[in-house]
Amino acid sequence: MLLGVGGCSSSELTTVAEPSPTATLPTTVETPLQPKPTTPASTTPFEVTVTSDAIVDANGQVNVAVHTSLPDGAELMIGLFSDAGYRAQDTAFVADGEARFGPFSDDGDQVPVGSYELSISMSLAFLQSAEVRQTIGQRGELMTGPLVTTDEITGENSVSFSAVLNLE
Repeated sequence: MLLGVGGCSSSELTTVAEPSPTATLPTTVETPLQPKPTTPASTTPFEVTVTSDAIVDANGQVNVAVHTSLPDGAELMIGLFSDAGYRAQDTAFVADGEARFGPFSDDGDQVPVGSYELSISMSLAFLQSAEVRQTIGQRGELMTGPLVTTDEITGENSVSFSAVLNLE
């Protein structure tokens, strides 16, 4: 079928073809929003491992790299203490099995030579993200090994690691 269209100031006739009755137009099908699928929680216990490397840079500031089997996103805390009164703390999140802390200084100066206790810990499970709890368990029950401790009040598992750092 042809449709004629005429203009008021022109005597020309323009023809436009109508779409054939069998032509199909693209259709959009709306689907209700679905909740984002969640990764199922792990039920596999794993041994927690933690090792650390301390690096003193050219300015005498200390940086600590921690290597761990804890899942990405786990929040760790570190404390660096000496009998001479030096105290420093930092927090970091695990990414690809590693967390980096520092640089530590003594009010911008180099950390004094001496022996330091390096204390690394993970807070209780309920303070960790939902993603981390999927791996460690809701109460940290999937973490095993000598670095895992159970809180006497909550009964939740956490992680504690200590080492001696000698700066010369």
